[in-house]
Amino acid sequence: MANKTEGKAETWGDQIGARLGVGVKRARIAQGLTAEQLSKRTDELGYRIPRVTISKIENNIRGGRTDIAEISILAVALGVSPLVLVYPDLDDTPVQLYPGVEWPGISAALWATGSHFASGPVPPNYAAHAYVTTAFEVDRLRTDLDLTTSLLGKLSGKSEPDRVRDTMRRQEQIHDLLKERERDLAELRESWVSGPKGYALESSLVEATDG
Repeated sequence: MANKTEGKAETWGDQIGARLGVGVKRARIAQGLTAEQLSKRTDELGYRIPRVTISKIENNIRGGRTDIAEISILAVALGVSPLVLVYPDLDDTPVQLYPGVEWPGISAALWATGSHFASGPVPPNYAAHAYVTTAFEVDRLRTDLDLTTSLLGKLSGKSEPDRVRDTMRRQEQIHDLLKERERDLAELRESWVSGPKGYALESSLVEATDG
């Protein structure tokens, strides 16, 4: 049994490494970079990944053993999300979410963002899911508020009273909704970090954040 489990784990790890290699090489070529140039970029960012290591990642010589720090710095150096490196094919191509369990690539990527639950023997932590989705909404609202405020600044002094009035109304609506969601986020964080009590989150809240 142990050998069978180890074999599945090794295959899974190898598939992750292969996908990462494809993602890194694809993004590097899209940027018009050599492996040496990409290495220099990581060095400039403060965490150097040697050219030889980049080559090993792209050719999956390390058997999927790439750490979070390397994935993060490569994503920044390549101007992409880490998700694009780990799940380079955002379609229905099957990938192993964990040993022996396959999902379509796009579903696995959505799971990585907190938008989907992973099917498995462990019950979903609804508090964590609601916390992540609400955090995304808060971030989006903050961006919307910044953009609306910037637009108001550009409209200042222009003779467009109707547009200014509509934009101010929009700004106020976003501000109020943002404050509400920030309060929700603070409460959800307490549910999330409190451990087992997080599972008691009401299903209505989960459904609201899941939609």
